[in-house]
Amino acid sequence: KSIVTDWLNTMQEQERATAICFSKEAQDAGAFAEIREGRASNPHYQAFLDTLEQDELDSIQSNAPFFAWMSSRLAEMGGSGKPSLAYVRSYADQHLSRRVASTREKGEALA
Repeated sequence: KSIVTDWLNTMQEQERATAICFSKEAQDAGAFAEIREGRASNPHYQAFLDTLEQDELDSIQSNAPFFAWMSSRLAEMGGSGKPSLAYVRSYADQHLSRRVASTREKGEALA
C-alpha cells in the first residue's frame, strides 16, 4: 500500500465516524425534543416533567432523571409494585414547577 492510500483510508474512516456521531446527535435531539418542551405521551413521564423548570427540561439527555424520579416514588410506597398514575399525578400536582403552575393559572383565568 502506498502512503497516499493509507492516508485516504484514514481520512474516510474519520469522516464516517464524524457522520455517525452527528447522525446520533440528531436522532437524540429529535427523541427528546418533546420532552424538552415539557410534553410526553406517557402519563407517568408527564407527571415527572410537570415538576421540572425549563432549565431542567433543557438539560435532559436521557431517561435517567425520569427513572430516578420514579424510583423515589416507588421508595415512598415501600418499594412494592409500580406507583399508580394517581399516586404520581398527585405527587406532581403537589410539586408543580413554576412553569406549569403559571400555565395552569393562565388557563384557569381564561376559562
